[in-house]
This record gives sequence, C-alpha cells and structure tokens, in this order.
Amino acid sequence: MADIQRQFLCPRLIDYLAIVGARVSSVPRAGNTSNPPVQIPELLRRYPPSDHADFPLPLDMVYFCQPEGCVSVGPRRTGSAIRDASSFVFMLTDKDSGKTRYGICVNFYRPVEKAVPTSTAVVTGSRRAPVPVPGSTRIEVEVLSNSVHEPLLFALPDHTRFKLVDFPLHLPLELLGVDTCLKVLTLILLENKVLFQSRDYNALSMSVMAFVTMIYPLEYMFPVIPLLPTCMSCAEQLLLAPTPFVIGIPASFLLYKKNFRLPDDIWLVDLDSNKLTSTGAVGDEIPPLPEPEGTILKNHLKQLLFPHKNYHYDHDNLSHIRLEGPTDVLGLIMEGNRITIIIPDA
Repeated sequence: MADIQRQFLCPRLIDYLAIVGARVSSVPRAGNTSNPPVQIPELLRRYPPSDHADFPLPLDMVYFCQPEGCVSVGPRRTGSAIRDASSFVFMLTDKDSGKTRYGICVNFYRPVEKAVPTSTAVVTGSRRAPVPVPGSTRIEVEVLSNSVHEPLLFALPDHTRFKLVDFPLHLPLELLGVDTCLKVLTLILLENKVLFQSRDYNALSMSVMAFVTMIYPLEYMFPVIPLLPTCMSCAEQLLLAPTPFVIGIPASFLLYKKNFRLPDDIWLVDLDSNKLTSTGAVGDEIPPLPEPEGTILKNHLKQLLFPHKNYHYDHDNLSHIRLEGPTDVLGLIMEGNRITIIIPDA
C-alpha cells in the first residue's frame, strides 16, 4: 500500500503558477454607463514555461480562473480595487486517470505597471518547494518576512488515516440550514442530478466538495464539477448528461446560455437564496429520513452549529468543524429509496 501511495504522490508542492487575463484590455470610454466589456480569458504568463512530464498544464484551466470571463474596467481607486479582489478554489479531474488536482485563484483589478524584482525569487522558491512526506515531514514556505506574515505550513496525514479534508464541511449547513442541507444530501445519496448556483465562487466550490465528502464512507462515482465556467464554450452541454452529477455554476450561468433549457430531471440548489427547487419531472417529493434517527441527526447538527451562530462566512478565514464523540454519524445504508443512518447512543 505504501508503494502504491508513493507511486501516485505528486513530488511537487505546486505544479504551475499562471497569470490569466485579457491580452489586450478593452476599457469602456468615459461616460459610458453600459456594462463593462467581457473578454475570453487567456494565459498571459506561466511558470515553469515547459510542461511537467507527468502533468501537462491543461489549457482550459483559464476558463476556471475567470469563470464569467475577463472584465475590464476604467481607473479605480486603490481601496475599491482591493475590495473587489476575490479568491476561490476550483477542481480539475482527468477523465482518463481519474486524478483530481486543485487550483487556487486570486482575481483582482489592480494593474501591474512594472516588474517587482522579488517576484521571480518568490515564484522560483515556490516551485522548488518539495511536497511533504505524508505523516512524516512538514514544509514551511516563507513568502514574506516573518514580521509581515507567518510562513505557510504544508503537511499531509499518513496514508493509513482518513483522507485530508481541508475545506469547511459546516459551510453548506450555514448557507442552507440543517433541514435543506439534509434534503440535498438525500438527493445526492439517491443519485439525483443536483445543480448548485451562487454568486460567490468560493462558497459554491467549497459547498459542492463538502456535500460529496459528507457521504463518507460511501464514494461518489459520478461527475463532480464544483465550478463550471460560464465563458467555456458549450459548457451547458454537460448539464444534459444522462448520468447523475453534482455540478456548481455561477449565478449568471443560465442567463448567458441563450436558447438553453434545463432538463426536467435536475434539482437546483440556490446557495444565495437558500432555495431547493426541481425543474419539472422529478417532482417535489424527497424521501424523508427514517425516524427517530433523522430527528436525532438534525438535533446533533443544530447543536454543532449553535456555537457558530454569529459566524459570518469569509473565504479568507474559513473555520472548520469535525463531528466528534456521540455526534458521529457511523454509517449510511441505502435500500432502494430508503436511507438508514447509523448513530451511536448518546
């Protein structure tokens, strides 16, 4: 097992660093109050310049970096530009090998007028950083001075332990509420087509990954796309797949896909409005959780969320919750449309 784990462990902490945007900006003229122009994002810079032998840089990753296209705006004040900066995570899965890789994207409007000498050193140092040995070593990467920011810490658990879940499992509970969240989880377990949408890219991708992780010890074997870009050509065709899926789309996705209608067998989860709706033929009936286990699970989840009732979602400061002790869900058993939840006695 150790040899297999070592065989598929990527030797690099970071595969690529890329700058994505519009090669020639299209800034609206003064006095033009129309919507800012949107351009197809392009790969402007990359490091290293050549591909790794075991993982070529996917060219379509530019669409995931700027899912709704590259927007150019006129001069902005520094404070406004900083407030408009956003960060999020996207996921790419190789259809042949099944390997999953994650991308971390930071979008901002701030122009770069001249090269910063230290930037090359930062990029080179990041690429040379080795991946930590699972369960044995950790890597500390010092990007800025210790007086400005503490070193970035990277570590991986031993392969014999549970898989690392480095994103907030409680986020869907806070965005949707316990009742709606469990309905969505039921739909995923019963292999329905579930489509998430939100204006917040990070909340969208994190929620999709959290839901797929929540079904442990089961493993979701169908397509999972936490963030499907609006600007990707024919992206809407993926929603016509005959198999179950869990996909996240920006809130504007369907508005830009003219002459496209969602199939009648999809459940739509709106994270912004806390709504769960069906598109037609699937109806509105969702099998309830068995009792009294369903009520016990709801009460346990609400108790977990209670200490965090004043928590406000901030994708730069995500806290984590892990079920412990008597609140652990030990297992899930599916028999047709019936779901049995195994919970230890309190």
